[in-house]
Amino acid sequence: MGDWIKTIINVVFGVLVVLVADGSARLVTTEFWPLAVVMPVLVAGLVLFEKGFNGLIDWGFPSEVQPARKSKAQGFARFARLLSLPVGIAIGLILALFGLTDATLAMV
Repeated sequence: MGDWIKTIINVVFGVLVVLVADGSARLVTTEFWPLAVVMPVLVAGLVLFEKGFNGLIDWGFPSEVQPARKSKAQGFARFARLLSLPVGIAIGLILALFGLTDATLAMV
């Protein structure tokens, strides 16, 4: 069951990534283009800060928690999980091509 839930999450993530990229690309053509330039820089800075902070916490407070077991998906569930992100990206591209970006993001 967990593999099917992860498959659905991957599809939704793929759709949202493409729709946000489409929105950012449309933002470049407006008078708010500096926002489209600054947003990726701020997100990259946030990711670097978070990685550094997590490394500092792990160094200061090491944990002895064992890593989770690897998923042993079999058959169709494994194949569906493998293709879920590309399918989500394809769905997002189709929605963006038909101009349904705003309507789809409004539902979320």
